[in-house]
Amino acid sequence: MLMKHAMNKYGPVALCALLLGGALLLPLPLRNAFADEAPVAQVGDSQYTSFDEALSAWEEEENSTLELLQDVEVSNTITVNGEGKTLDLSSHKLTIQSEASASLLEVEGTLTVKGGTLTGGNADRGGGIYVDVLGNLTLENCTVSGNTAPQGGGVFVTGSLTLAGNTVVENNTATGNGGGIYSKGGTVIFQQGTIRQNCACRGGGMYFDNGKLQMCGGEISGNTAKECGGGISFEGSAETIPELDLSQGKVTENKAGYDGGGIYAYHCDMKIRGGEISGNTATGNGGGMYLSGEMHAEIDTANGEAGAVLIERNRADFFEIEQGCGGGIYVETDSCLRMKGGIVKNNRAIDGGGIYVDHGAEMAIENSEVVGNTAVGVEYHTEHGNGGGICLSDKGRIKICGNVIIKDNGGHKDDSNNLYLCGERCVEFNRIGEKTEIGITVDYYFRGERFVVCENISDECNAEDLCACFSSDRESFVINYNVAQKCLCCEQGGQDEI
Repeated sequence: MLMKHAMNKYGPVALCALLLGGALLLPLPLRNAFADEAPVAQVGDSQYTSFDEALSAWEEEENSTLELLQDVEVSNTITVNGEGKTLDLSSHKLTIQSEASASLLEVEGTLTVKGGTLTGGNADRGGGIYVDVLGNLTLENCTVSGNTAPQGGGVFVTGSLTLAGNTVVENNTATGNGGGIYSKGGTVIFQQGTIRQNCACRGGGMYFDNGKLQMCGGEISGNTAKECGGGISFEGSAETIPELDLSQGKVTENKAGYDGGGIYAYHCDMKIRGGEISGNTATGNGGGMYLSGEMHAEIDTANGEAGAVLIERNRADFFEIEQGCGGGIYVETDSCLRMKGGIVKNNRAIDGGGIYVDHGAEMAIENSEVVGNTAVGVEYHTEHGNGGGICLSDKGRIKICGNVIIKDNGGHKDDSNNLYLCGERCVEFNRIGEKTEIGITVDYYFRGERFVVCENISDECNAEDLCACFSSDRESFVINYNVAQKCLCCEQGGQDEI
């Protein structure tokens, strides 16, 4: 009877034990013992029940892979040296004990992290990951989230970082700069993935103190900066000049408490050859982009045709007088923007709904469109609401080349307010295309009869064709060409002198 009971309840192993005269061992303690020894990680063909042992084996072997077999919590930073290392999280989480003030990873060699989540880090620099000047890190199909640091909530880079696959850097916080990523002289290559919902004082998504960003895909979205650069902030100097090379990808729906909702750029080298900057907001100047510090920025598509770079639905909201300008782009004093082949549309601001060119700043525009933007003005401040398309401040300058369309933009005072000119002789022409359509709004404080838009026009220009490309947004003015002075003018009810 005992043998039958043992067979039915505990199986053949118990029956054999009884037949051999052995003691009957209950299975429950055996199962608990096996559970305690479940492997946590694997290196090569070897599995380890101790993560520290697995880590030691991984460190000793070049070009090796450490694979997690369950969620792991560490007590100290994992320092990675050597070449060809891979950390395969295999959909698991790697976190650090809450009382440890340290990064999860410090990369001093070459490392690829893929397939899981790095979370819970808290350090002085790089809450989740610190990449040393000699380090080379690739994040592939993984997530860096819920980390904090004064600088670089998610990742702090002095070496090289590549974002690939469906990598997500999200919900990280920097009490200083660089909520998602902080680069101090490092290089970030953004191939694919998303940087989202991070926050910082400056550079909600990414912050560059020197260094370089190559963005050929991916999205920077929903990040917040208390001050400048909701999506990205570049801040250089005469000695250290950060670089931005954007060929594809999106910078969208980011917010800044002051300037540069999408991108804030100070004294850096910027080239935008494709992609989209859209839906960003600044409670200050430059909803989409803010350019300052004697910098030179280029929006230059490969084929020079409109449409390859899209800047749309950005906003610069009113903060205080002289703030809230440049819904799409704000070009500050002594900076220069060259735009060839871009579309700036459906942006809004107090002044310069599409683009605001500050006094002493310059803009060159070629084969581009500025349409559907609005300068909304400020209630009880009649001096605002100018330049629905482009607002050219006093002593600002604009050079026009090729086929340029600046039309269907609105202002606070008029239904039509396209290119607003505060000062005379601030426009230059070079090879105006036959498809050019530009509406001109003369400064509302101008009380003279003739406002000179452009002078010293080349003899090669056909006066009649030139006048056909321009129109006056103010009904009391008409566009005329003065043959004797070789200048294009807005005149009070004047007649053509052609």
